Amino acid sequence: MKIARYSLGLCLVFISGLVQAQTTTGSDGWTLEECLNYAIENNEQLKISQFDEEIAQAQIGQIRAQGLPQVSGGLGYTYNLALQQQIVQDFLSPAIGGVLLGLGSISPQQFEGITAAADTTFFGLAFGTTHSGFASVQLNQLIFDGTYFVGLQAARTFRELSAVQTDRTREQVIEGVTKAYYGVLVNEERLTLLERNLERLETLVSDTEKLYEEGFAEKIDVSRLKVNRNNLFTEFQKLKDFVRISNDLLKFQMGMPVSEPLTLSLSLAQITIADEEDMASEEFNFSQRTDYMINQVNQELVALDLKNVRAGYLPSLRGNFQAGYNNGANNFLEVEEGDDAGPGLFTNDWLEFANVGVTLSIPIFDGLLKANQAQEKKWQAEQLKQQQKLLENNITLEIQQAQINYQNNMASLEWQKENMELAREVITVAEAKYREGLGSNLEVVEANTSLKEAQTNYYAAVYDLLISQIELRKALGQLNN
Repeated sequence: MKIARYSLGLCLVFISGLVQAQTTTGSDGWTLEECLNYAIENNEQLKISQFDEEIAQAQIGQIRAQGLPQVSGGLGYTYNLALQQQIVQDFLSPAIGGVLLGLGSISPQQFEGITAAADTTFFGLAFGTTHSGFASVQLNQLIFDGTYFVGLQAARTFRELSAVQTDRTREQVIEGVTKAYYGVLVNEERLTLLERNLERLETLVSDTEKLYEEGFAEKIDVSRLKVNRNNLFTEFQKLKDFVRISNDLLKFQMGMPVSEPLTLSLSLAQITIADEEDMASEEFNFSQRTDYMINQVNQELVALDLKNVRAGYLPSLRGNFQAGYNNGANNFLEVEEGDDAGPGLFTNDWLEFANVGVTLSIPIFDGLLKANQAQEKKWQAEQLKQQQKLLENNITLEIQQAQINYQNNMASLEWQKENMELAREVITVAEAKYREGLGSNLEVVEANTSLKEAQTNYYAAVYDLLISQIELRKALGQLNN
């Protein structure tokens, strides 16, 4: 591995695509790897995405259940307060008259009179009993349905889509935590350096005040240094607050309560920056990008949707079976004496029944519904193919831009590093000349301002380089490795 090293010891190690584990424990401070592991376990957005995977798995079970036997049982009881009656023509009188005619008890003329009267006579006839009950079991079984098998395939593919979307969310979490982690490191380093500058300036103010008291310096010299010191102190306080905010942002990205303490174990002095050639050494494949894989899985889903529409033209076959017992009586319980004497609902013998059957459904004409649905799916498939081409071009452009940004930021860091070293030399010489009475106070103030600006630019370049390396990893699809 080619490594570009800097005197500050600044570094960024990406092993297996991102970080190399440190041996420090959480009690000594948090490494980047520990922060990432915590985030993967606790980030709320990632948890939501993982729930989507579980939901997709449950949906597979739901579809699979439709092809398994569906068994149900039933118990029923009815108490007829008033039995419904059917209006029927008098059929009893002609039947009885026929018997009497055969026995010679009535004459043919009398029989004709009976039948004539029966034609205009109607009465209510009740069927059933006061109490009735049944117990049955039913079984329904899907024998063949083309849409069922396609639906099962689609559910599995949807689970795959949920998994890829979880990978994308995990990638976003890794990106957010890593950027926030380096943001805290850079800001803490800036704060430490600013504090040293402030201490050095305080010493210079104190020395100048003594020189003024002894008549070797002017009051304006003291005033200039105090203004410079006050400005630096104000900036120090602002940066102090910003460090706290950046630390809270890191906790938020990790899914850690903001109220909990978080100390980092690394510093910029422990980091090296990997060469771009090492990151790009692996052969790139578009499938390394989660957004590309989401497009691929969506294409599979649309193809299955089209297959499902076409399967709707096929007949479906279902089988069913039912068996049970029923009974009826005018008494719920057996009555042995009185006008209502008779068996009860549970003393009569229950009557058995059973049936088995199949149902074949044959689609004939649906008003061209499925034909239009199939056309819709074909256009969706073409749309996703065009999106794939656009995505490939975008990814290629992203990689090129990320590589250029990384190279530019690497060069910028070299220049800013040199500027900061030169500014340090200038302030050292300016302060030495001033103490020896060979230089002006104004030179010291200007040198301090230049040093502060150079340090600010340097750490901005450090952060830009760290971020551009993350962006390059992201463009190459290596954050999740």
